[in-house]
This record gives sequence, C-alpha cells and structure tokens, in this order.
Amino acid sequence: MRKKKKFNEFINKTIEELKEEKRYSTAHIYQSTLNTFCEFCGCKVVYFHQLNRANLKEFETYLRNKQLSWNTVSTYMRTL
Repeated sequence: MRKKKKFNEFINKTIEELKEEKRYSTAHIYQSTLNTFCEFCGCKVVYFHQLNRANLKEFETYLRNKQLSWNTVSTYMRTL
C-alpha cells in the first residue's frame, strides 16, 4: 500500500525554511493558510489528495462566507 503524503509536513518544512531565511511574514501567511484549511476540513492532518479542484472551490466559498477580504482569499488560495 502506498503511503499518503501529508501536506502538513511539506508546509511545516517550508515554514521552517522561511524562518531560517528570516522571512517571517511569508512564514506567517503559510501558517495561517494551513490553520484555516485545517479548520475548513475539520482535521489536523491534511493530505495532498485533499487539495483537489472541488475542495479548493469549497474552501474559497468558505473563506468568502467568513467575510474575509478578497485580498486574504486570494493570498490563501495562491499559497495553497
């Protein structure tokens, strides 16, 4: 059986690399995006297969329903 790849592990590694490069604002955006997507999914672990067209469209709708600005929605979507 093939092991499912965790999106969280990838993002957390990226966040650590950004912090090492002292790119704290970008690291914060990545962390906020991950936190919000986990909240949307209702899970602590996100797998790459969950990042499909249908889920991303639902996530965008979820963000808009939370009354977030278009800039925030765009940033989160671009980050994913």
